Formats: sequence, structure tokens, C-alpha cells
Amino acid sequence: MTLIGLTLLEVSAVNAGGGFSAKSDGSFGSLENLGLAALVILVILVFNGSRSRYLRMLSVVLGLLAGYCAALILGQVNLAAMRAMPFLTVPVPFRYGLGFDGSAFVPFVFMYVITVMESIGDLTATSTLTGQPISGPVYFQRLQGGLLADGLNSAVGACLNSFPNTTFAQNNGVIQLTGVGSRHVGIFIGGILMMLGLVPAVGALVQALPPAALGGATLIMFGMVAASGIRILARVPMSRRNSIIVAVSLGLGLNVTSVPEILQAFPPLLKNTLSSGVATGGMCALFLNTVLPGERQ
Repeated sequence: MTLIGLTLLEVSAVNAGGGFSAKSDGSFGSLENLGLAALVILVILVFNGSRSRYLRMLSVVLGLLAGYCAALILGQVNLAAMRAMPFLTVPVPFRYGLGFDGSAFVPFVFMYVITVMESIGDLTATSTLTGQPISGPVYFQRLQGGLLADGLNSAVGACLNSFPNTTFAQNNGVIQLTGVGSRHVGIFIGGILMMLGLVPAVGALVQALPPAALGGATLIMFGMVAASGIRILARVPMSRRNSIIVAVSLGLGLNVTSVPEILQAFPPLLKNTLSSGVATGGMCALFLNTVLPGERQ
């Protein structure tokens, strides 16, 4: 969980600087982009510290809205794509046909193993933030339900020409910022998002949000994810054995994220698998927890 947050912080930093498009046109890290990201952060912090619980719950939305309005004034929002969008679009199942490629099967197996590890971390953090147990039968029942939902969603997504789905770590940041962790609210919002997904213009409107504004919001949320992981680690007695596992796993996970070229001598399949800091750190933690002598805690 800590690795998920720490590795994602790099994504938020790139967005706050203006994104990859800003890197190509030379405007990356400009005062305009950094100011836009800072505005979003400031608005979120101000409303999150409000005495009104409704303003606290809406702090992320209000921050992004402020960033959107500021970007409009600065001329950074291009809504031209909305004009060409149809009013309503219904997905066509198996639009690109149905086939099986054995050479792609093995990499996807690794991808699903990685997403399972990430989902377990996300679900554990969610349990912590919502006051649920992170051990015992109730905890494992929640893990089983979450992983089953991920699998079913991925299967449905494949039938509807989309990519596999998994739980999103930044949602834990939203829970911690807003204080709302009810599954009933999640179901209600999920239904709204499904309906909005049928209106392409809404997607174009969201995509028009400048990366700098998004980076300001995700910086806080990804930091919250890392903080959630630290809270989980704080509950574990840091014996010499556990400290070694944490140190080596964090070190390897952050190394392959910050210096990806270190894997250039590996075969493509292994390189793609280990390029994820979460996968590398997670597998390292599982391996060390299995082979290192001493009592497991």
C-alpha cells in the first residue's frame, strides 16, 4: 500500500508540471502550470478544514472545479472535441471480435497477479480507514468479495471492448479527505458514472481538464494512499526480520520505478513484469516473508 502511494506520486508530479504534452512543447514546470496545481491544492485544503461536513466531502470536487475555472480563464481548456461527440453511445459487445492469443496469455496472467496484490493493499487500506478489521474471517471475506468483483468487472469489461479493471488506490485518499466510506454511497455514485459513461460529451469535458489541475488533486490523494500504508505498517511490530522485509521491498520497488533502465538486460516478459514498483516490492515482500527465518508477525 505504501509503495502504491509512493510510486504514484511521480505521476502526480508529472501532471502538476503540465503533463507529457508540456514536456514536448517546453512548458513543463512553468509558473502557470505550477500555480494551477497549487491553486487546486489550496482550495482542497481550505474546504477540507471547514467546519461544514458537506464542504469537507466536496473538497476534492471544489478543488478540481476551481482548477477548471482557472484553466478556462488562462485559455488552457479546449472544448472543441465536444462538438463532434454524439449525444448518446451504447457499447457494442465484442465489437472487435473474439479470439485467443496464447503468446499474450502469459503476460496477462502476470498482470492479473499484480492487480490482485494491488487490490489486496487497497482493500486493506479501505478497511483501515472505515474502521473495519484487517485480520480474521471478516477481513478475508471482504478481500474475497473485492477480488471477485474485480474479476467479474474485468470479464464484463473485456466483453464490452474495454481493459481489465481493478480497485483504485486514490479512492482511499478520497475516503480519508472526505470522511465518506459508505458502500451505499459508492453504489449510488457508480450508477451515476455508468449513466454518464453513455454520454461521450461528458468524457470529453473531463478529459479537457488540464493535467496541472489534476496533478494538484492527485498529489494529495496519492500522498494519502502512502500515509494509509504507513498506518498499516505502524500496527506491525518492527522486529529485525520485519524491518529487513520492509527495507528491501521498499528499496527494490522504488528503484525500478525511479530508474527503470536498470532492468534493460532482462527478457521483455520479465522486464515488463518487474517494471511495476508495486509488483516488484510486493513479490519481494512475499518471498522474504516465506524464506527468512523467524516468527511471522
